[in-house]
Amino acid sequence: MFAPVKLQCHLRIPQAGNCLFLGWTSVIARSRVEFLVENDPALVRWLDNGAEVHLDVELPRSHRYAPRCIHCAGRVAGLTRVSDGSVKVTLRTESIGIREPDPIVRQRFSAGQGGARGA
Repeated sequence: MFAPVKLQCHLRIPQAGNCLFLGWTSVIARSRVEFLVENDPALVRWLDNGAEVHLDVELPRSHRYAPRCIHCAGRVAGLTRVSDGSVKVTLRTESIGIREPDPIVRQRFSAGQGGARGA
């Protein structure tokens, strides 16, 4: 069993260009990540099973160093509609690691539009 981990994340789908969508993680494991996103038609149309996804999960900023994120790349393994209207996405991870955020995500970090929050 996995404990819930609620961290803000930024989702990119290469086939959709540089569009960046905001979400919240619920499970982070080596083999999979589950996260919630708004039921946005611009996003959901790209989220088919097998779709390639890149996810930058913001880590808490409780230190003076540059922002870091958990970067995951993988493929959509499942989609579930949630009662509040959001969509739960299960990502089968192909790579995962800690790094500096991509430039577009870093801009959001700097502008204060992001920020990890505890569950």
